[in-house]
Amino acid sequence: MEILHIYSRVSTEQQEDNTSLEQQKDKGIGISERLGFDYKIWDEGVGSSSKDNFDNRPVIRELLQSVREGEIKHLYVEYTDRLSRNQTTWNTIRFTLRQNGVLLYTGSDTSPIDISNPQDNMILGIMSEIAQFDNEVRTQRLHTGKFNRIKEGKWQGGPTPFGYKNEDGYLVEEPKESKWVKRIFEMYSDRKSIEEIRSELAINGVTTRRNNPIFSHGSIEKILDNTHYHGYYIISDHKNNKTYTIDCPVIIDPITKEKVDQLRSARSHSRRHNEPNKKYSYLLLPLMYCGDCGCEYGVKRFKKESKNYYYCQSKERDWRRKKEGRKTYDCNVCGSMKVHIADDVIWQSVLNVLEESNTFKDATKQELLSQKSFSLSDNEIKKLKVAIKKKDKDISTINKSVGNLQGVQLLGEDEKQQTQSTIDSLINKRNQLRIEISEIQQQIESTQKEKRWVDWVSEFSNRIVDMKEETDLETKRKLLSGVVERIEVVPNYNNGLEHHIEIMFNLPTSTTN
Repeated sequence: MEILHIYSRVSTEQQEDNTSLEQQKDKGIGISERLGFDYKIWDEGVGSSSKDNFDNRPVIRELLQSVREGEIKHLYVEYTDRLSRNQTTWNTIRFTLRQNGVLLYTGSDTSPIDISNPQDNMILGIMSEIAQFDNEVRTQRLHTGKFNRIKEGKWQGGPTPFGYKNEDGYLVEEPKESKWVKRIFEMYSDRKSIEEIRSELAINGVTTRRNNPIFSHGSIEKILDNTHYHGYYIISDHKNNKTYTIDCPVIIDPITKEKVDQLRSARSHSRRHNEPNKKYSYLLLPLMYCGDCGCEYGVKRFKKESKNYYYCQSKERDWRRKKEGRKTYDCNVCGSMKVHIADDVIWQSVLNVLEESNTFKDATKQELLSQKSFSLSDNEIKKLKVAIKKKDKDISTINKSVGNLQGVQLLGEDEKQQTQSTIDSLINKRNQLRIEISEIQQQIESTQKEKRWVDWVSEFSNRIVDMKEETDLETKRKLLSGVVERIEVVPNYNNGLEHHIEIMFNLPTSTTN
């Protein structure tokens, strides 16, 4: 059965809220039913007509690729300007549709426009020129109307800042929100942190304009930085190179403003990067485990490096576990190993295995280097880890908020319903954050495992022999972390001073993009 591909797009979020997208889809579905076709929705969502190009429209890019691959032969748009009002962009779309024999349906008409037909193509070209002219005229009118309102001291249009509402074209204070704006500034002037302010808002059920139960750090910083609360705001007309200063109701008094500005300036200057803690590094940690109890191995340090030794930490941990009422390791290993001897034996053993496994080494190198299976850079991974920490903080804040709200005694039924609605919203947000954290962690773990092995193949596969004389500890650790998954020290139960060492290699797995 033929498929009618329905493309929908609006240019503003207001149109999206007014169900314009749904209306476009419904019209397209109605046409497909009248034609006896199946249908597929291509929903672009909000895409500004003032920046009408392919950069901010991923759905139209994917749709055109499907056209080029011959997967689309029937396309519906409510009006042709939904495809584009930009002449350059529209010409590209029109050419692609014509080259691939796509029939275009618009409005409520089941008769398609055949772009390969010269007459239909001419009519479509005229329609696109009219749409572009209409868009340019409308943009000019909107710009002129906006700055005419601004000159009169009226609000420019669009969403108002938190704490205000639009009344008869002018900004006026919105009491339910403005009291929390004041509270934000008061808390900051009392040297409270942004995290404490966020928690205060969440506990009291204050939501953002988009009904998010948790304010972001950026949202609060923006409120603190906003000049509206101090009685004015500045608008620039870039077309005419003019700037307007507009008065509006004052919410924050000058004394509080001055104190907050000073504190923010002081805090920004006091931020500095601390040097990381410098810890001793050892070749076989954290790869070494006890083969008897499974506990990680540690190192006992002495002033003389030759006396340092690896040992099973189970005895120390059993003492702590007994105090906490947890199951102990009950390890039977008594002996330890000198660090420099164990390092040398295991290092040479690993290199010998790798050097002798030529078939394994060459096959793995060709397979992994051809796949380029990892996509995240080290910097991207660091950013993702920071994102996880922020989401963990948000979850902690939500947990406190839910606990506080559940403990509030309410009399009125309306208050109970409102509080329960806030609690439900917080719980939904917490579940969403937990899913996002899990997805990020899986992405990081997968990338790190693949990247570690590919890096080793690239850097060390041709240097195995030379590495036997390597003395740099970090270079040796990098090699081991790439090829060894785990080292187990198994005791000789007949002679407690002897150990059997098992090295488990981290064989790479095939991946597909």
